[in-house]
Amino acid sequence: MFRFTAQRLLLHQVRGGSSVSWAPRSAKRAQRHSKEALQLSRQRYHLQRENERIRQSVNLNYIEQRRVQGKSREFLAATAYGLIHKSSKGENRNARQQQYYSPQDRAEDMATARHLLMMEETKRQEMKRGRTQRLEMFRSMKRR
Repeated sequence: MFRFTAQRLLLHQVRGGSSVSWAPRSAKRAQRHSKEALQLSRQRYHLQRENERIRQSVNLNYIEQRRVQGKSREFLAATAYGLIHKSSKGENRNARQQQYYSPQDRAEDMATARHLLMMEETKRQEMKRGRTQRLEMFRSMKRR
C-alpha cells in the first residue's frame, strides 16, 4: 500500500504539482453521476416499470377479450352454417314431430343465417379495430 502512495506522490511532484490531469472523473462523467442525474435515472426507471405493468395488464385483458370474441364468432358461424344446412338439406317433413318444413320456414332460416353471418363479420371487424387501438396505445406510451 505504501508503495502505491509513494508512486502517486512521486508522479505528482514530477508533473510540477498539478494534479488536474489525474482527476478521477472528467466533468462530463461527474455530471453523469451527479445527484440530479441519478434522480432522473431513477424516475425513468420507475416510469418504465409502471409502463410495463400497464402493458402487461392491457395484454392480459386483450387476450381474454379476444378469447371471448373468438368463441362468440365460432358460435355465430356454427349456428349460421347449421341453419343453412338445415334449410338446404333438411327434409320437408320431420317424422318424429309430424311438422311440415315450408318454403317460408326455409326462407326465414336463411335470413336468420345471413343475419348471423353479418354479425360474425361485424365481430371480426371489431376485433381488428381492437388490435389497431391496442397497438396505437403502445405507440403513444413509447412517445411519452
